[in-house]
Amino acid sequence: MTRIEMFNVGWFTVAAGLVRAGDDMEEPVRFPVPAYLIETETQRILVDTGLHPERLDSVGPFELEQELSIADQVDVTTLTKVVLTHLHFDHAGALSLIPAAVPVVVQRDEWAAGHAPEAMHLPLGQLAGRVGAVAGAPGVERVVVVCKVGGRSQHAAQLLAAHGADVVNVSDGMLGWERAGRPMVSETGAAPAVI
Repeated sequence: MTRIEMFNVGWFTVAAGLVRAGDDMEEPVRFPVPAYLIETETQRILVDTGLHPERLDSVGPFELEQELSIADQVDVTTLTKVVLTHLHFDHAGALSLIPAAVPVVVQRDEWAAGHAPEAMHLPLGQLAGRVGAVAGAPGVERVVVVCKVGGRSQHAAQLLAAHGADVVNVSDGMLGWERAGRPMVSETGAAPAVI
């Protein structure tokens, strides 16, 4: 038997015009942040982690709030895996609350298909736990962040800048990088590509 349960792991409020074309930029709209627990006879799978209770500062135009974190609602020590649907702050923000022994499934297809030759792969959901190491790395004067189109990397840039890093977001992402003919490498053995 399979059981699926939804948990509210936060809320974000943003100008309606940012999420719905033609809506008023002065009118706020509030969205719940869900996470799901899928239980089978042998598995306890958490889908997304929601917001982190200690990181509820505004993220760009988003105002964040939370009553209970996922760790307040689910015994995270009994999880058999975590699946992140994508790496935005509202989906992966509380990843550091999950024990390190729990496997995390993240789509790495974008990275494997094509990335800059000297790049380091650090998913947005893991950045919060390593921001000090990235922002204050010895010999690193400027951090350049990139994702496929520039949205996730903008979140990363804001987080790093808040911790004192000199950071640049590649605003048109790897799609722009590829269009400009910049060098790329692939982890798959195939010709590098942005997917």
